Amino acid sequence: MKRVQKRLLLAAAITALLAGCDGGGVSVESKIVDNSVDNSVDNPDGGSTGENPCATIERTGVQGVYESGDCRYGADFVSASNPLTEDLYLPTLVEGGAHIFEGILFVGENHSSDVNLQAAGIAKGGDSVKLEIQAGATIAFKDNSALWL
Repeated sequence: MKRVQKRLLLAAAITALLAGCDGGGVSVESKIVDNSVDNSVDNPDGGSTGENPCATIERTGVQGVYESGDCRYGADFVSASNPLTEDLYLPTLVEGGAHIFEGILFVGENHSSDVNLQAAGIAKGGDSVKLEIQAGATIAFKDNSALWL
């Protein structure tokens, strides 16, 4: 019986101790914290950076139109009557896209004689416009007679 009384007394002491504790300000409530990150990218023009990757003519501000992975350039960009008169860089497009010229890609001004070259300030052999095409870039034309260098 003494053994049972000791156990009851021990149980009562433990119960009193636990009842006297207020938890020490520790809350055991569970909380759900959503620390997920939205890494999705909305690129309506399809570019890797969200920007139009097509070339721009600086003097006019005309830029190619990016659609379905290709850059399309109209006559307002460059043509026989609107030749390329400034350096231009055509980058490789993601996913195998092409730079598609609707009209003629006429690079540089037409000078029919050395006198015209000298008047334009161009040394013989040329120091005119540079068309730089990045390795791997695809250039396409609607017509096979559309490239004039």
